[in-house]
Amino acid sequence: MKKYTAIVEKKKEQLLKEETLNERNMYLDFSKKYHKKHGVSGPFDKKFKGDKEAQKKYMAGLSKAWEEHK
Repeated sequence: MKKYTAIVEKKKEQLLKEETLNERNMYLDFSKKYHKKHGVSGPFDKKFKGDKEAQKKYMAGLSKAWEEHK
């Protein structure tokens, strides 16, 4: 019984890792499209020229869009 439990726990752990990796990949794909749509490519300094408030606002928008997308 102990061996079976260990196998089940290992499988659960593997599935959790795969789920996390899958969500990370989905987020990366989504963020690439979001950046392209909003004209952000390359370093933020190019787009925002050091304006930290604009960067925060942009990232908040990205975060909100991701939550709505999920």
